[in-house]
Amino acid sequence: MRMSINISAMMDEYTQFSFELWGAWHVVQPAGHQSSFRTAASAFIFPVRGEAFFLLDKKQISFEPGRMIHCCKGKWLEAGNIGDSEAEYYLLVYRPLAAAEQAPYMHSAFDTEIGQNPRLFALLKQLSKIVGKPDSNSKFQAKAMVYSILSEMFISMQGMEKTESHSVVLEAKEYMDIHYMESCAVSNLSERYGMDAKYFSEVFKKYTGVSPMDYLIGLRMNHAHRLLMSTSCTIKEIGISIGYGDPYYFSRLFKKKFGVAPTEFRKSSRGKS
Repeated sequence: MRMSINISAMMDEYTQFSFELWGAWHVVQPAGHQSSFRTAASAFIFPVRGEAFFLLDKKQISFEPGRMIHCCKGKWLEAGNIGDSEAEYYLLVYRPLAAAEQAPYMHSAFDTEIGQNPRLFALLKQLSKIVGKPDSNSKFQAKAMVYSILSEMFISMQGMEKTESHSVVLEAKEYMDIHYMESCAVSNLSERYGMDAKYFSEVFKKYTGVSPMDYLIGLRMNHAHRLLMSTSCTIKEIGISIGYGDPYYFSRLFKKKFGVAPTEFRKSSRGKS
């Protein structure tokens, strides 16, 4: 279930708003297991091994090691093992004490990649053993451990985001390098990679130093520069060939980058030759 996740906003949410821990379990589902029910609270599911299917209101959620699944109250959950193997995971169930408007992540269903984090699973194992014990010391340890688990989860998510974001930027650059003459609006590019337009622009600039649109304009102007020097095409024809139907707009962009209009640039370059 794809959902655009702003990790900083999610961290702020779990810092600012309280929640009540209902339980934590280490679950090993036997082969052939299937179940369906209406969810009564929010929960994190951390797959360890095996194959299983998870459907929330008929929407598929990926169950596989290296991912985290988040469920919320009021969803119809259908789950079961795939094949003849067991499915193992850790389940952390809690009740948000803030309304959905204040804490949207706590009240949403999504899954995301977190990679392998041995410390995270060591903490989950410890929590599953002490949660529910009636003594004050165990209760305090459990509460502290939940925040340690969230911290490790966010560290893993940030690590995966950096890897994934860099890969997206490289793909986007490669796409624009090839399709620079086509309509490459930032909204189209962000949709292509399943990201919010503003966030995509921020990530792109972080890794390249320029916005996606400035990168595209630079590509187009460099191609125009070469065409002006090596061909006899008209200014209008060159503009169209790089994606600009309006020759005046193309001329303005060219002058902004090179300090001279395309017509003047061509005259001076021919004069030098």
